[in-house]
Amino acid sequence: MKLKTVAILILLSIAAAALACFAVGCSSTEDAYNPDTWEGAIVTFALEGGEYKNSKNAVEYYYQLGEDEEVRIGTPTDYSDKAVTRPDYSLEGWCKTRTETGEEGVYEYSDPWDFQTEVVKHGDRITLYANWTRLIKYSYNVCYKDADGETVIIGTYEVDEGARFNDYSKYANKIPNVTPMPGAHGTAFYDENDQPWDANFRHPGGEEDTAINVYIHYIIGVYKLIYTPDDLNRVTANDNAYLMNDIDFEGETLRSLKDYRGIFLGNGHTVKNFNINRGTARGGGYGKDDIERDGTIDDGGLICISIFGNAVGARISDVHFVNVSIDVNASYGDIDKVYIAPLFVKMTEFAGNVINPRRATTATGVTFEGTVTISALHDGLTREEDIIIVTDRAYYMKDEASSVSDDCTVSLVEAPQAQQTASVELYNDVFTRKKEY
Repeated sequence: MKLKTVAILILLSIAAAALACFAVGCSSTEDAYNPDTWEGAIVTFALEGGEYKNSKNAVEYYYQLGEDEEVRIGTPTDYSDKAVTRPDYSLEGWCKTRTETGEEGVYEYSDPWDFQTEVVKHGDRITLYANWTRLIKYSYNVCYKDADGETVIIGTYEVDEGARFNDYSKYANKIPNVTPMPGAHGTAFYDENDQPWDANFRHPGGEEDTAINVYIHYIIGVYKLIYTPDDLNRVTANDNAYLMNDIDFEGETLRSLKDYRGIFLGNGHTVKNFNINRGTARGGGYGKDDIERDGTIDDGGLICISIFGNAVGARISDVHFVNVSIDVNASYGDIDKVYIAPLFVKMTEFAGNVINPRRATTATGVTFEGTVTISALHDGLTREEDIIIVTDRAYYMKDEASSVSDDCTVSLVEAPQAQQTASVELYNDVFTRKKEY
């Protein structure tokens, strides 16, 4: 008896009766490949949920074999170099027997075909069933809990057994409108028991799919987390800021927060030992037009000095500014006035004299302790008439919609200095400037 090698596979569109093997789908209606009249062998590969060449239909091979001939066959992959695949499963082999388990659509497979030794013969009608093994998946789910306390999965990392958690895709930053909030341990990740995530934890693996949830602690809103003086100096006018600890500038300059429009959450922390100083240039202050544009001050060059400047729609809470030094150098000849207020020059937004309450600024639980020094004035300025210092409240001007709570306190005094005159002009909320101001 003659043993043939692996049969040659060709497509139906190539008709050649002399070739040894043809492959067709189960649904083929070609008369030449009618299983009832085919005299050779037919082998059917049932994919059992798998896919071959973008089709989930079973694959049939028709072998031209004489009565005394036999052939050792290959798999569909052997014939075309295209894999038989099924998502989340591994193909363990092809079996001759499929047995129902009693559960609908679930089978057990046995009696695997040995492609090295077994052969097909003339007249054989053989069905081989794909024997799939479901792949066991190990993963870390990056999660957070919504307002109802329900777990929401942001993303998943598939890992090997023993792998450590690593949020290399930065899923923690993809929760809309929130900021991950590190705890004292320095990370915003926690386990299902609300304990800080152990960086040495390794995935336990197991005999079944195992997903480990890693939770993110967060605060509502998008904030810059502030730890250092440099962090604070990188805050822009429209940023939201969240103080994580006390901040000591050690005598350096606070350069940010000018004309602030964001949310500043101090969380009871202290910002201390810093100075606010303005140079001699016209642009050294908060801008010469910042006050005059509302119609209450005549044209002129201004220096306007405070921590938050002309705040619009800002919300500042629970922060203590301590040992603040304000130094004014007004030696530039075009400067007409200097306005100094501890926290705000203005808490208002005017648009044709109409106040927009939605753009109101509020301050709650904010305290200020500092000194002001006038280090230089040009000949046209006088201390009594041209230097406006507010020492008894947080602002120079505010509208009715803006507010400063009762727990806000201010202590601003003039530093002892021989060249400074003793009298300082103080002004109330409502003021109008005349030329002789």
